[in-house]
Amino acid sequence: MLVALAWGVAAAGAEAEPAREAVPSLERVDRELAEIAELLDAAYFRTALSVSGATRELLEEVGAQPAVEARRARLEVLAATAELALGQRARARGSLERALRAEPALTLDASRVSPRLVELLAEARGRLGDTGWRP
Repeated sequence: MLVALAWGVAAAGAEAEPAREAVPSLERVDRELAEIAELLDAAYFRTALSVSGATRELLEEVGAQPAVEARRARLEVLAATAELALGQRARARGSLERALRAEPALTLDASRVSPRLVELLAEARGRLGDTGWRP
């Protein structure tokens, strides 16, 4: 009887847990992107990169939707910004290459982002062209 009672408590506790979102929503991705931007504004670059990694996973779970690629490009530009600030130039270039794969016509406004980031985007675009990649 004690075993049955203990199992009943455990089962009741399991029911009390909030249901997990089966497929993350784009709204959740948007909240994560806004959080990353705020972290960058506050110069929490390492934390921004950590959240970026989790957001990449969310985008994979969301799946193929027309609105996903623009968000993927934004995520990679945000990640590149943090990586560049931390002196991780090669990683930043890799992030920008992923951004270009998601949004081939991507451009950055030098009045709103670091000129180094704009230059690195041009370099990433050139490297992708050198590999035979075409949008």
